[in-house]
Amino acid sequence: MNEEDLTDSYSQEANENMKVAIEKLKTDLTQIGSSDAYKNALFGLKIMVDKRPRRITDVANVEPGLKPRSLDLMVYSRELIPLVVEEIKLAGFKNVTSDIELQRVTIIVPAPTLEDLERIEDDLDRVARSTVSNLTRVKANSSQRLKAGLENEYIEVAEAGRARKNLDDIIEYYVQIAKLHILKKRIKVMGKYFQPKNDDEQLMKKLKSFKG
Repeated sequence: MNEEDLTDSYSQEANENMKVAIEKLKTDLTQIGSSDAYKNALFGLKIMVDKRPRRITDVANVEPGLKPRSLDLMVYSRELIPLVVEEIKLAGFKNVTSDIELQRVTIIVPAPTLEDLERIEDDLDRVARSTVSNLTRVKANSSQRLKAGLENEYIEVAEAGRARKNLDDIIEYYVQIAKLHILKKRIKVMGKYFQPKNDDEQLMKKLKSFKG
């Protein structure tokens, strides 16, 4: 798609708003299936501090670790480290180590099972539907503005026709971009379990030259 051909304000606006939707998609995709996403599993865990329940995330800073599939917790108080480690292990994380001097607890997140991968794939499908819905909403809003402009004679009939075609071309372009981002992530996450579906085979041909 050549953005220089978008000479009307309606398609220019839609183009910019769809770019924003794609950037949001890219940000969402970095979270799905990453070790950073496992931080959510720690948010509900609590320990007793001075006879009061405190969330682990209130007593430690949680960040992706240096090791693959790991999380590092920088615990604010050395005295709390044994309690933090015990609670994390009770939550099902088996590979947990601590360094009292550095006030650090490291969790190695286990490799995902096939069931985990299928849940991640479901998340990707949900994000894909949400993104297409956002793109469709952008087009609908611009189309509504275009209709009002035509009715109020802010735009000529011929120019409005070109603008409508531009809007059709824009959403087709960005929906395909969204699908390529989703497919790229699915292939990376699923690995040997990846199974093409629907129009994946056609998209996979375009994925070879897709820069993202």
